[in-house]
Amino acid sequence: MTTPTMPAITLRYIRSDPSTEEDDDTLRITFSHFTNNNQDPVMKCVFTPGQQNTKKSHEFFDLVDNVEEYLALTFKLLRRDDDPYDSIQADIPAYPSFIFSISNFKPSCQRLVLKAISSVMNDWPWYTKSSKSSCTEKDCGRYFAPCDCMEVDTDN
Repeated sequence: MTTPTMPAITLRYIRSDPSTEEDDDTLRITFSHFTNNNQDPVMKCVFTPGQQNTKKSHEFFDLVDNVEEYLALTFKLLRRDDDPYDSIQADIPAYPSFIFSISNFKPSCQRLVLKAISSVMNDWPWYTKSSKSSCTEKDCGRYFAPCDCMEVDTDN
């Protein structure tokens, strides 16, 4: 069985109107792999600045907790920027797309967005892990329907 690919979490930092998507800075987060102990998921984060003639992306890999810290710090910095973005758009799998003006992107809103992102980052690895033949009963059915490793009661 092939490992399913999950859509990316995309955060678009929008400078001002009228801007095009090419002018926006973006951060894309996807599940990359598990650590050597096969327990801790590693996320791939790609930040692409938009207002440059050369679109040079910055890529890093980190554990979910560290990506959450990175996002929390980024959200705080967005509110304190002297040359602020106008808004932030969040495209999170299984959620509708959201756009917030930076002036309304207060800590309570930041926590909600971070919680939605965290829930997806924590679901991806188990989904891809339980889609493999090496699925363990402990993980199976945790977020999605169980696979063949668990006995499913079909009499209900």
